[in-house]
Amino acid sequence: MNWGIGRAFRKNPDGKLAYVTRSYISTFIAQFCDNFIFAALTFMVFAPIYWNGFHWTPIQCVTCSLVGAVLELLMEVIFSPFGYLVLKNWDKDGVGAAYRGRKATA
Repeated sequence: MNWGIGRAFRKNPDGKLAYVTRSYISTFIAQFCDNFIFAALTFMVFAPIYWNGFHWTPIQCVTCSLVGAVLELLMEVIFSPFGYLVLKNWDKDGVGAAYRGRKATA
């Protein structure tokens, strides 16, 4: 997903706007899906079996998943500037250049 979103930035696929957009969108969608799968399995499938009938409704699972995804996105917003600096230093030092098919920018 991150790679696909990055392809939309034709002029500067490695720029700050592309990095932020790719990171934020892919984080939110992936975390929502991860949280929903966990909540649904835990509270709609296994909880009624093992916790004496306790369960969540689908709306509760979606709400929990949305809250979790928003909080995880907030952490991404806080820490992504650090990640962007690390990425730029890796580009400058040629880290992963062979994997990504690029030459070092230094």
